Amino acid sequence: MSEAKAEAQAASVLVVDDTPENIEVLTGLLKDDYKVRAAIDGPTALKLVRRFPPDIVLLDIMMPGMNGYDVCRALKEDPLTQHIPVIFITAMSDVEDERRGFQTGAVDYIAKPFSPPIVQARVRAQLALQSRRQALEQEVQARTRELAQANAALSNEINMRRQAMERAEYLFNFDPLTGLPNRHQFMDRLGRLLARAHERGETLGVVIVTLDRLHLIKTTLDGGVSDQLLEQTCRRLQQNLHPDALLARIGGEEFATVLVAAPRADGPPPPAAGDLSMRLLAVLAAPFELSSGNAEVRASVAYALFPEDGGSALELMCHAEATLEHARLSGGNHVERFDREVESAAGAAFAMETRIRQALRERALVPYYQPKLESATGRVLGAEALIRWPLPSGGMLSPGKFIPVAERSGLIGAIDELMLEQTCRQIAQWRRRFRNFRIAVNLSATAFQNDALVSLVGAALRRSGASAEHLELEITEHALITDMNVAIHKLRTLRDMGVRIALDDFGTGYSSMGYLRRLPLDVLKVDQTFVRDIETDRHAAAIVKAIITMAQALELDVVAEGVESEAQLEFITAHGGNVAVQGWVYCPALPAERMEQVLAQGIVRPGSFPQAPEQDGESA
Repeated sequence: MSEAKAEAQAASVLVVDDTPENIEVLTGLLKDDYKVRAAIDGPTALKLVRRFPPDIVLLDIMMPGMNGYDVCRALKEDPLTQHIPVIFITAMSDVEDERRGFQTGAVDYIAKPFSPPIVQARVRAQLALQSRRQALEQEVQARTRELAQANAALSNEINMRRQAMERAEYLFNFDPLTGLPNRHQFMDRLGRLLARAHERGETLGVVIVTLDRLHLIKTTLDGGVSDQLLEQTCRRLQQNLHPDALLARIGGEEFATVLVAAPRADGPPPPAAGDLSMRLLAVLAAPFELSSGNAEVRASVAYALFPEDGGSALELMCHAEATLEHARLSGGNHVERFDREVESAAGAAFAMETRIRQALRERALVPYYQPKLESATGRVLGAEALIRWPLPSGGMLSPGKFIPVAERSGLIGAIDELMLEQTCRQIAQWRRRFRNFRIAVNLSATAFQNDALVSLVGAALRRSGASAEHLELEITEHALITDMNVAIHKLRTLRDMGVRIALDDFGTGYSSMGYLRRLPLDVLKVDQTFVRDIETDRHAAAIVKAIITMAQALELDVVAEGVESEAQLEFITAHGGNVAVQGWVYCPALPAERMEQVLAQGIVRPGSFPQAPEQDGESA
């Protein structure tokens, strides 16, 4: 293959000349390197160009009818053919003829008579130029596409960043679930309303509403249902406020509004915020229709007034929120107005939360162990681990003072984990000396509803080296408000590990024989509120007898807790046989080293330990 053919590959040439001899000569020169077609006049040439577009045209100028200029002009006026290079073939050598030819669109001239090297060189040169021109155009097109894509990507990124900024700005000011202003926006607008109220001599009330124990609803139901509850709460509040009233979602389950009242000539305005608070509490008392069924919730409402209860947005909100916390601590489901005593109580609760966090860091919370014994023989069966907080100054801080704060602040889960870990380590130490014993650990509702409960128990056993057969977990009826199937699965998994399960405080919740029959339990604990009154209340005595009989019929072990007198002990033994008991009649809760002595002793007689209660009002 010649050099030209290697370069041109399948390049095609159209030769147009009215003289057959010229066509024959040119075809002979080019046919070895190119695909050559020929036409003897202009109209035929145009038809061939449209049917078989050539890469180059060799065009005679002087032809009858339609001359070369006309053919070239027609080619250049057609967008489909205007890119095809045209070389004129002519015997004319006048400069004016050349100028006219170039103006028409020709790229070169080949003079007659033909010089073979010139014909071949000029065709090859024009084809090479055409090839480079096409490559350049393709590169330009590719670069243009790349630039367009880059511009589109840049435009898309700009739009995304703008949307992200708009979203961030929206989230900075509004709650995404309800569309209400959030705390930041509420505080800003409250500040402006306070400034206006100060100028006009108006009074102003800040009202805060919270759904009591929403965290239990979230752990019991899926997140979508709790979101439905919040959205419906928002709508109910909006329907009972003036259309122009400011309503905001300032926290997970907290909503806030502002009520402005004009001054009266005969004295301060009536506490309209109090009336509104009572109305909002009432509208939230009606059942909510959720996808999981109807649900009833309780709410707490608190309010503070300007200027009596605070002169700034921050002060007013702090006082209203302190009041709300006090309303929750008082059982919820009611309305409170701020007063200074509430502020002091909220400060004490915050201080206690801070102390609990420090105690967790320092591991100052420790288990004490109250022995469990056979009622008839006093034989030691094991113990229940009870949380204690020894104070550096001596004595104990009552669990009644810090457990409620831990539950409200979300710290109870960390306390449960600490107790489980410490108790398992103690079990691992005692199993080196003792064989037949079990130590029970209380699980809060929060711990039981934790999806990671099973893995937490397994990890505590592995890390400590304790055996599952020595561990018993006590759950309350309250912890079972979760999906019953989920609860049963957790309990079965724990039992499969070798851990025993006890139902604590039985009879104080929503006890049901139906779920009691389904639950994988080992132990039923009779609550101390019934045991305490069996000597004086025949109903309490009947309940205790019934629980013992029922548990034994279900082949469950029985533990009577809170047994404080020998008369109570005799009643339990008489009606339950040799069941397990725990309480002051035998022994209070003991530190680990003294509990070890009790395990070694093996038998405890009633009255062996002094009946003095622990300091700070603590009782086992």
